[in-house]
Amino acid sequence: MTVILGVGKKYGKENFKCEILEILPDRKSLKKRERELVNEDLLKDKTCLNLRLGGEGGGSYNFHAAGGKKVRQMFSKIHFDRLKTDEEYREKWRENVRKSGVWSGKIWQGRKHKEETKKKIGEINSKKQKGKNNSQFGTRWITDGIENKKIKTQDSIPDGWRLGRNLNSKKTF
Repeated sequence: MTVILGVGKKYGKENFKCEILEILPDRKSLKKRERELVNEDLLKDKTCLNLRLGGEGGGSYNFHAAGGKKVRQMFSKIHFDRLKTDEEYREKWRENVRKSGVWSGKIWQGRKHKEETKKKIGEINSKKQKGKNNSQFGTRWITDGIENKKIKTQDSIPDGWRLGRNLNSKKTF
């Protein structure tokens, strides 16, 4: 028996059984019968693992219509747990991501944020990046006129160095 979304892993495969209830002649009959069995009453049962009415399938599930955030969190938890523990699942996921172009940056290619979105991002970051939350907190730039480097605020400035940085410096290696 295949348990979708790792439910078998979560609850233990031993807690499920595969049982043939009926044999139907075609897919149309199967969907009709599934609608009769997996109805509103069954979905209200706390032990029911179905998310939708029978016959509607699961591929285009509307998360927002069915308690959205909780359902997405459940899927995310299952997904990230599997990424951590299941090497075959992780490799398949990576391959799908590579094919989609997400890692190569293609997904955002030719697009730009709207000004309103830039403003929202700026407001959020300005709150998150204050004080100790700022990645630059407790550091300062120093330069010797050729090289720039960052030191901790409490450290003393070495001889031959001064506060600030030379923006025109070019490091040669």
